[in-house]
Amino acid sequence: MVEESKGREEESKWINRQRTLIVCSHRVNHVQHDLSNDLYALMPHAKKEVKVDRRNAYEELLELCQMRSCNNFIYLEAHKRKNLYMWVGKAPNGPSYKFFINNITTTKELKLTGNCIKGSRPILSFDSAFESELYLQLFKELAVNAFSTPQFHPQSKPFIDHTLSFTFYDNSIWFRNYQVVRGNETRLVEIGPRFCMVPIRLFADFLGGETLWSSLHYVPPAKKRVAKVGGVLQRRLVKSKAKEMIRKKKCEDEEKDNENLFNKSDD
Repeated sequence: MVEESKGREEESKWINRQRTLIVCSHRVNHVQHDLSNDLYALMPHAKKEVKVDRRNAYEELLELCQMRSCNNFIYLEAHKRKNLYMWVGKAPNGPSYKFFINNITTTKELKLTGNCIKGSRPILSFDSAFESELYLQLFKELAVNAFSTPQFHPQSKPFIDHTLSFTFYDNSIWFRNYQVVRGNETRLVEIGPRFCMVPIRLFADFLGGETLWSSLHYVPPAKKRVAKVGGVLQRRLVKSKAKEMIRKKKCEDEEKDNENLFNKSDD
């Protein structure tokens, strides 16, 4: 009875009722799937669902958010089992942000010494760049709603022992998770996971709609592959032309030598 009364008292204190849905699309590889599990483990207020079909993602995600009473979502969308895109936004009316995810390293791969209590609330850290641009300010607001665990959430522990760091560098947002070690000197020890979020586009609605902002620095992976293949072909073409010029020069030299021999024999 005492535990029930404590639970009811804490639930009555839970004012900021933010819940985040974490879901993947079909055809995610094992690294991308491990990343979704890591994010779910970091967020006590998160709810996880089965994979959705990328072609019907809008309807399925909207229905899942309504069923699970989630007002935020993180959607990991896989393309060709190689490229991973992350959608972060509000449900059901938006806005929503689309990112390209690279440099993924999960906690299984890192095996670092940092650790934190499961269910503890994190401190969200943003560098000064998130106050300079409007599109970064909006991402900060979305990240606070999606990644920050509300106080007095029933699934959370009353401890703060780790921090989620968002750093803007080289037109990308770098995500890190650190343990806060308290002692004579407070220090940070990385836990994981770590990944890089390349902003692509900011939409006004849920999972799409009017474009509010678009990145001028983002280059799709397909274009990078085409440029890489084009560079290889260009180098091969230069080499083949050089070989052809050398062969022609050798032929011309041989013809000149033959003409000189015939001239000497006539003399």
